[in-house]
Amino acid sequence: MWCEESEWTSLAWMVGGRTPVGIAARPLQIGTGGWYPFGETWGPRHPDAWAHNWKLEGRSLTNYHPDVPDAEDSPHFGAQRHRTEDYLFAALAARSRGTLSIEQATERLRVGGQKYRDFLHVGSACIARALNCARRDVEGPDRLPLREAIDALERRREAADWVVDLAHTTSPARTRTE
Repeated sequence: MWCEESEWTSLAWMVGGRTPVGIAARPLQIGTGGWYPFGETWGPRHPDAWAHNWKLEGRSLTNYHPDVPDAEDSPHFGAQRHRTEDYLFAALAARSRGTLSIEQATERLRVGGQKYRDFLHVGSACIARALNCARRDVEGPDRLPLREAIDALERRREAADWVVDLAHTTSPARTRTE
């Protein structure tokens, strides 16, 4: 929970997902007029749940209390879209190894339009697939750099050179022809 005096504090630990926490938020006086203006619910993070792999890797934000009204959420999503665009411009400029400035990368995306964005999205998906396949095959501490690379790709559109090399060596088209 958040309060001005002590900032973030853990008030309660509840098991069972959003419903029990949402029900408990009201008696704990979380929200307008309560002891705590707002709170957050954090849950386990299972990044490979899509592959039925339930290894726990950290925690993730699952909900806010009280629920944020749509009028407050809209500017947040707009700002998030702008941040995503800025990350894309910066990542494209960084991958060009100095041949493009951020302004030139922005212009290239504007001129290329949706077709160019689709091309970048497909490339990103191929890299993500290679990273996820590599993560599935690795155990122990070697998984962490792969998870961090996936997070950097998803959040900031960044792909280090070793990540691109990994994607080239594990490409399905390459493994079928060799």
